[in-house]
Amino acid sequence: MKKIASLLALAAAITIGAVYYFTRPPAQISTPPLAALPLEMNPPTGGTATHSNRTEMSPTSAPTEAAASAAPPKPPPRPSREELALRYLQLIKPLLDSTNQADHDLIYTNLLRGLMAQSPAMAGELAESLAPGEVRQEFARRVAQAWAAVDPGGATTWAASLSDSEERKSTLTDVALQIAQTDPASAVGLAERLDFGGRNGTLENLAQLWADKDLAAALDWATQQPAGGQRDQIIARMAFVQAHTAPEDAVNLVVDQIPPGPAQDEAAMSVLNQWGMQDYPEALDWVNQFQEGPLRDRALKELAGIAQYRQGMNQIK
Repeated sequence: MKKIASLLALAAAITIGAVYYFTRPPAQISTPPLAALPLEMNPPTGGTATHSNRTEMSPTSAPTEAAASAAPPKPPPRPSREELALRYLQLIKPLLDSTNQADHDLIYTNLLRGLMAQSPAMAGELAESLAPGEVRQEFARRVAQAWAAVDPGGATTWAASLSDSEERKSTLTDVALQIAQTDPASAVGLAERLDFGGRNGTLENLAQLWADKDLAAALDWATQQPAGGQRDQIIARMAFVQAHTAPEDAVNLVVDQIPPGPAQDEAAMSVLNQWGMQDYPEALDWVNQFQEGPLRDRALKELAGIAQYRQGMNQIK
């Protein structure tokens, strides 16, 4: 605990210094009045100046101790961003080698933010210098997220430059998911352009985030995707989002855009769950239109579970 407290104090000092030096206004250096300067520094006031071997000082113009102390001290030299980043690196590196979880928590709750504020590129270089393993994976993921939050282009360039293909795809996924928090359409475009996330569900996740923000635009994009399993999964995500506000339209989307089969059945169950929670009688009417068979039996079982849940919630109220 003492070590963590000391590191926190040092990190705080570095952070405060960075904020002070990079945000403070230039110091206003006050110039002493002419009367306070030595005679030989005063401009001539007229007449002919007479010089001798000794310096003549006017009693009223001699510098006083009070005047000298009134001048503000010179500010210390400002450390560069690189210097501040190096100080954070010196704190982070030994903690990454620690087996104490508290040391790693300190990195991700405090120190990494300070390093990223000074030099995201140096944080990326540190991630690449680590030995393969869980520590490297976690550190790279955190760097990707923090970098993408403030500089999506820089984070994308860094992630795309990673030499290991699996690490590159994983890090690009982290970047895209962070971008999707504010601009999911761009995140989807990034995944398509750099061709990652097609096999691990990332593109479907990004598409769902897009649908949450702009269903119409996301649907327009989804329906133009080439036929296949990935398109069916994307449409199912669109239907799930749409079912929150318009379950009947979501049903039509599933029926019209997903061919009959397991993918359509799963999408229908997802919509049914949302519909049953919102309007149980309407959802039951829809299920009663199903043909006899396993899908209808499964749907009725799903609605029975929803009815039981709703009854339990009413009893609690």
